[in-house]
Amino acid sequence: MGQYVVALVVRLDVAEARLDLQDSVLPRIVDRRVPEYSIDLQLDAVGIPPDRAPIVLRIIRLLADGQPVSSDRAQVKDPEVWDDLRQLGAELDADDRIVALGGLSIRPTKHVFVVGDRKLFSWCALDTLFLPHLLGVSADVSSTCPVTGYPIRLGVSPTGVELVHPEGTVVSLVRAESKCASVDRNELFGVGGSFCSRVHFFASKLAAETWLVDKPGAVVVSPDEAFRIGQEICSLPLINAGSCNCERESNEY
Repeated sequence: MGQYVVALVVRLDVAEARLDLQDSVLPRIVDRRVPEYSIDLQLDAVGIPPDRAPIVLRIIRLLADGQPVSSDRAQVKDPEVWDDLRQLGAELDADDRIVALGGLSIRPTKHVFVVGDRKLFSWCALDTLFLPHLLGVSADVSSTCPVTGYPIRLGVSPTGVELVHPEGTVVSLVRAESKCASVDRNELFGVGGSFCSRVHFFASKLAAETWLVDKPGAVVVSPDEAFRIGQEICSLPLINAGSCNCERESNEY
């Protein structure tokens, strides 16, 4: 099954000289209230093939109910499609039901994602910021700073970040480590993936600076900016591709 790499260049437009992080190994901090410079952040992410976007969307939305998703529930009859979903990072239980996909999980992780009375989870901090937009719901997010152990809370709606506590909270981002079209998505994403395992909430810039010391290429941005980035890397392979294949959405696979 073909996969493609989505290269996303994120620009934070504020006043001083431009800084190209693609060629720099120096970590930089962006203040969530008063940014001091511009950043060109090259963030490579493995995309979802357009012909699989509708079923990925369907399963993520079914997972939001808080229950495992079987092939019958997802209306998937073709075993090859189920195998494709595994290669796209789906986690399955002993009964071959999907319990995590696209950043949303019903298995406990450090990132708690509460929608109404449903306690869900996500693979990384960035997931908690794009999932409300993808699902069309508001969520209460809680996590823990990996440096200080301080609890972090956010309120996120489909249109933006509504609440952040503590106020100085920032989000780490890293470039995906491979631009190869054949890269195994499971090596990048999921709780233990090389991307998701390094995308965290930090209680302050100072805490983030401590973590960034030995993380060349990593950057820290505000929750608001991370929300925008999450929309972009989610919308390109999922919402846009899914809408182009919407006639397949209601059919069985």
